[in-house]
Amino acid sequence: MVELISCQICAPYAREELITSPRDLRNIAARIEAAVASRQLVEVNMPVDPWEGGKHQTFDDITVGGTLPDWLQHHFACTACGRRFELSCETYHGSGGWWRLVSD
Repeated sequence: MVELISCQICAPYAREELITSPRDLRNIAARIEAAVASRQLVEVNMPVDPWEGGKHQTFDDITVGGTLPDWLQHHFACTACGRRFELSCETYHGSGGWWRLVSD
C-alpha cells in the first residue's frame, strides 16, 4: 500500500466546505485571500465573464463585502505541490456553492 504524503502548505485548505449563506462565502473568501497574499495558493484558469464582454474575472474583482456577481467560479493551485482547488457559488438565487479540492 502506498501512503500519500500530504502537502503541509495546502493541507489546511483540502477539506470541502459548503457555502449556504453570504457569511459562509465571505469567510471562505477571506481565507483564500490570505492564502493568495501569502503565496500559498495562486489563482489559475480565470473564467471569462460573458456579461462583461469576455473580460477575465479574477478573484480580486470580487467585492466580498459589497455587490457580488450572480455566479462565481475560481480555481486555485497550491504553489508547493500543484493541487487544485475550486470556489464555486451561485449567489443570485441563493442556492449556494462550495470550496473543494478538485485534483491531487
